[in-house]
Amino acid sequence: MKSISFAVAAAAALAACSGGTPSDGGDDPAAALVTTAQALQKKLGAPGEKAQMPAADDPDVKAFDAEADKALTALGTPAMPVQGLDSYERLCGPAAGITAAYVSAGLGATADGALPTDDAAKVAKMNENATRYMGQMLVPLLYSAHCTAVHLPAVDKELAGQDLSGKEAALAQVRDGAYGQVAGLLQMAAAGDIAPAQRSRVIDLLVRDAGHFGVGFTQAQRRELAAMIDQAAAASPEVKAKADGLKRAIAGAACATLCSA
Repeated sequence: MKSISFAVAAAAALAACSGGTPSDGGDDPAAALVTTAQALQKKLGAPGEKAQMPAADDPDVKAFDAEADKALTALGTPAMPVQGLDSYERLCGPAAGITAAYVSAGLGATADGALPTDDAAKVAKMNENATRYMGQMLVPLLYSAHCTAVHLPAVDKELAGQDLSGKEAALAQVRDGAYGQVAGLLQMAAAGDIAPAQRSRVIDLLVRDAGHFGVGFTQAQRRELAAMIDQAAAASPEVKAKADGLKRAIAGAACATLCSA
């Protein structure tokens, strides 16, 4: 189960911001997403704070799951536009915090909210949590990855031509968080410990978003991911069928600011 906890940790590490304050929504899907995310985050608490998570049929769990599932289609369309770093922080951060809360249940809160991936006993607990809560974590996890992917080209464009002196660490956090998400999803796709329908959703997301993700990766990261894709393909016929397309999409993605900064 190490693969699933790795993916969740990567998603949680991506965004330090839990999102901005939404407007009082109406039919705005972005406002609905953030509103339901904030309600669920309040119930889940900070990563590690609570030992018990709500059940899958909890109203707040179901409400956010429904909005995140809609956003997997709507995000990046005129109904739910991507607006560079502003919407990246507001729309991607909450899902990362939610997955972190699920996977770290019972670990105890940390000062910075980071997951303790270097502690064997705590990693074992995170694996246990991932198994226990995967049914309600999967959509937030997939949405978090998709949110990152569709924002990377917009963030890259927004940064073009700016003086990025002193911002190298922040750019590396965005890039490395995205890299961790793809690596974790590849591990999940190759693992035998999730349901076939869940595996299919993971692979479908990778196929859909590989080119967007690739915009953020350095050439070294692209080569490393190509090797990971080959490893996943050796373990999974489903990944093998998509491997060449995934590698082409990542390798062929435009390389501008994020990939070279």
